Amino acid sequence: MVNDPQPGVRYQGFTEESTVLNRTEGTILVFPDPNCRTWVFIPVSRGESVHGRYASFRALD
Repeated sequence: MVNDPQPGVRYQGFTEESTVLNRTEGTILVFPDPNCRTWVFIPVSRGESVHGRYASFRALD
């Protein structure tokens, strides 16, 4: 769990299939790679969740 993620900072550590719940005030981007570098990402709005194999995420705001 990451509390209060800073905008633009990469967070990694998901190794298994998991559920990501966005409890921030803005949107986060969830990536399949550990470095947030792929062009494939999933935007998760405030209060939404996604389930799958995601290796990293970045808060937009």
